[in-house]
Amino acid sequence: MSTGEFAYLNAISLKHWSRHPFSSQTKSELLLNNCCESFNSVLEQCRDKPILTLFEWIRRYVMNRMFTRFQILDKYKSSIMNTTTKSLYKVAKQSRNYQILQSGLMEIEVTSKADVNDRWVVNLDKMTCEYFQWELTDIPCAHAYGCLVKKRIDPVTYVHKAYSRDLYRLNYSTHIQPLLGTNN
Repeated sequence: MSTGEFAYLNAISLKHWSRHPFSSQTKSELLLNNCCESFNSVLEQCRDKPILTLFEWIRRYVMNRMFTRFQILDKYKSSIMNTTTKSLYKVAKQSRNYQILQSGLMEIEVTSKADVNDRWVVNLDKMTCEYFQWELTDIPCAHAYGCLVKKRIDPVTYVHKAYSRDLYRLNYSTHIQPLLGTNN
């Protein structure tokens, strides 16, 4: 890192560009949220409408989207959402690169097979890993995943309930009331 890059980053508060000062309550490792951009792209097709027509279009769009999402959940067989399952699959593959050394019942040292100086401490009781990704997302990181598998514990049980199908379904269980037309 050059002196100029260091000075530039040093002038910006760490909470805006680095993961380690993030709150672990957010359950996300993302630095940004694309919801606004996604919704803006949907609005492209009705942006030129008068304000009341625009609001009616948005109401109908959101009403339909919420119902569609609610219906999709009936097809889910897993107790956690697909994106979380994909994350677990990814860390499962990564966990093969680590050696698990039991220290205590629930405190474990994880060492990289490629470099023995890369080590992390995982505490399954506290659901922590020195890598901090587990605390940040509440989805076991590759180090924790390896420990859970070695102890024959289902890693899904260590995924936060925020990623559960039931909680997701609860988000979409309320619906927007349909309205009569202006001619009625």
